[in-house]
Amino acid sequence: MSLHERLRKTYWGLLRCVHRRLHPQAVILSPHRAVDGILRHLPPDRFTPDRPMVMIDGGAHDGRTSLMFARQYPNFVTHTFEANADLEPGLETALAHLPGTRNVNALARCSGKLSFQVNQSPMTSSVLPVDHWSTEYFGDVTQPAERRTVDALSLDDWADAHSVNRVDMIKLDLQGYEHEALLGARRLLDRGVGCIYTEVNFISFYQGCALFADVDMILRQHGYRLYNIYHLATHLCDGQIGSADALFIRDITTRPSSVVIEQPHPQPRQRVAA
Repeated sequence: MSLHERLRKTYWGLLRCVHRRLHPQAVILSPHRAVDGILRHLPPDRFTPDRPMVMIDGGAHDGRTSLMFARQYPNFVTHTFEANADLEPGLETALAHLPGTRNVNALARCSGKLSFQVNQSPMTSSVLPVDHWSTEYFGDVTQPAERRTVDALSLDDWADAHSVNRVDMIKLDLQGYEHEALLGARRLLDRGVGCIYTEVNFISFYQGCALFADVDMILRQHGYRLYNIYHLATHLCDGQIGSADALFIRDITTRPSSVVIEQPHPQPRQRVAA
């Protein structure tokens, strides 16, 4: 890690400490760890060198989630997606020893171009502009630094282009854009994904942000059910529940619904050729 990267990491660490002091929040963990729930449904001994565990890491940031699961699965492939090109060098370095593709793209319902907002804290950057709730609860860390045009991919288009027919786990941390990514993964969902581990919001931290009900609805339509909720964040200033991480698993007792209800959310306007 270069001196510049170390200083940047230290800066954001100190900023997070100041933020926690000024805007305290209680993080309530469920009785179980998310990784234990995933290991229960995707046991490592199920996978072999010829059939490794295949993960999609949407909103990979610094690669920590992929690294965590690489420690759990000896046979592991991770395909990462990160729209913020500033994070690409660190991500490439961190995951250089792991097989898979590194994609500098936003995930969306269809492939094309998107306007992407880079915020003061890179981990809060999003396709969506921040809402007043972000400013109220998180202060300056969610304030915009710049807007860029980025390439967007739907997971179905990406899977077709790379001949990926099987995905065991999808992880999404897209700052309110998870619903759009799922809309772009309908064919993958129908083929069957073992676990979907996604951030969910209960209030709109971003304008047009998908809420838990939106994510839950589309996944139930495709035959998935909520298994558990983790890292439930309640804001101490007013007791408001804000966000959490949710684990969905394939529900083999139900069939995907033929009724599809889509909420209007921002999406790419320009499609690109396959």
